[in-house]
Parts: sequence; C-alpha cells; structure tokens
Amino acid sequence: MIPMTKSAQVVLTGYDRPKIDESIKMIRRYSKTVNVKIVEDSAEVKAKSKLWGCEKNNIEQEILFLRGTMDDLQKILDAKTKDGIYLQLLLK
Repeated sequence: MIPMTKSAQVVLTGYDRPKIDESIKMIRRYSKTVNVKIVEDSAEVKAKSKLWGCEKNNIEQEILFLRGTMDDLQKILDAKTKDGIYLQLLLK
C-alpha cells in the first residue's frame, strides 16, 4: 500500500525575526532527513495577533508549505529550532 501524501503548513511564531529565519533554515535541513518536501517558499504572515499571556503586539510569523505522509509531517515538529520560537503544524 502506498502511503498518501498530504499538504501541511508549519507556522513559526516569535518576537525575534533573525531567530525565525534561522529556524526556517534548520527546518529546511531537517525536512530532508524525514522525507518531507518543502513545496513553496516561506511566506510572512501579515495579520498580527498576540501570543497568549503577552501584552505586546510585535510578534513575527512565517509559514512553510510542506508535503509528505502524515507520519513524516508530524516528525517536522521534532526539528531543532531556536529558543523562543513556537511551531504549529496545520494539516490540510
């Protein structure tokens, strides 16, 4: 049986743009080891929201568009990222 591939987005959220950019590079490298394809360049999120418990509205967000099996996509959450960067995996 051939595993079905799915599309997903990884949203990186934090207050420090250089840490987000470095984390994207780290995820790109890691994705090759877990058989996940990055199908589109990252996109900056224009709408800003507050992180829970924070009064500042200066967060930065970036999205990576991915493709892979469900198991492989979930492994992307194990990618090493910089401290202070919050990852969300959104499956389509």
